[in-house]
Amino acid sequence: MRSTKQPARIGLALGGGGARGFAHIGVIQELERLHIPIFCVAGTSMGALVGGWYAATGNLDSLIEVFRKRPWRSFFQMRSVPRNVGQGGLFDMVKIEKELRSHLGNAAIETLPMKFSAVATSIKTGTEIDFDSGDLVDAICASASLPFVFMPRKRGSDYLMDGGLLNNVPVDLCFRMGADAVLAIDVGYRFSDFNLVGEQGVSFKPWEVYRVADALLNLVGQSTMKFNPDAPNIRLIRPYVSYIATTEFDRMEEAIFAGRKAILEQERDVCAFCKVERPQKTFWEQVTDFLKE
Repeated sequence: MRSTKQPARIGLALGGGGARGFAHIGVIQELERLHIPIFCVAGTSMGALVGGWYAATGNLDSLIEVFRKRPWRSFFQMRSVPRNVGQGGLFDMVKIEKELRSHLGNAAIETLPMKFSAVATSIKTGTEIDFDSGDLVDAICASASLPFVFMPRKRGSDYLMDGGLLNNVPVDLCFRMGADAVLAIDVGYRFSDFNLVGEQGVSFKPWEVYRVADALLNLVGQSTMKFNPDAPNIRLIRPYVSYIATTEFDRMEEAIFAGRKAILEQERDVCAFCKVERPQKTFWEQVTDFLKE
C-alpha cells in the first residue's frame, strides 16, 4: 500500500461502554481494510479487553468466537453473590479471567507485539492507575471492574475499579506511548435507560443493579474526557451504539457493524488524518455506492 505522505504513528484510544465496546472491533476491522497501521492502543474497561486482545494477538476473530459460542451469562455465578456482596461487588471475575488466560496466557504487557496501556481507578487513593507493564489479563480485569457489579481487583495493598471513573477514553496514554495522532473511539453515552425511571420513581430488580451502576458510570465517563476533541492531532469517532445496553452482549454483531459504519461514513477524512492513501474501490463496491445514491 502506497502512502501519499510519511504515515503518522497512529494511536487508538478505546473507551469503555460494556457491550457497546464491541464497536471497537468493527472500527479496527475497517482500519485494517484501509491499511492504516496502528502504532499503539490504550483502552478503558471494554476498550481494554478489545485493545489488549488486539495488541497481543493482532486478530480479533478469536474474541468474536468466544462470545458467539459462549452465552455471556455463563460468566456470572449467581450462587456466589451473597458471599461477594460484602467484598464490594455482586460478581467475581473468576470465569472471565479463566477464559482470558486460555487465550492470552500470562502475557506481559511490555512484551506484546504492539504497545498497549490500560486504565483503572484506585479505591485507596482515588487516582488513576495506568498499566503499561505487568500481567495483561490482570490489567484488563482491573480496568473492567464495574463498580458494584464486579468485586474490585486486588493489587498489592490497593483495590482497583473501572478506569472509566477517571479516564474513559485514554487519549493521553497513546501520546505517552509515542503516538503522533490519535483516533479516539467513544462508545459511552449519557444516561438513557428510560425503563429505569418510571412514574413511581427508580425501578429495577435487585440483580439489575448493573443498570444503575452503568447509568452513573456513563455520566461520570462523559465528564472524564481528558482531551480536546478539536485538537488537530485527535479525531473523535462516536459509533452509533447508544441504543445498546451495557450487558446486551448478544447484540455483538450490531455493535461491530456500527463500528464499521462509523469509519465507512468518514473514510476519506480518516485516511487523510492518518496520512494514508485511500484505497481504490473495487468495481462491485462502486456499483453498490451507485445503487445507494
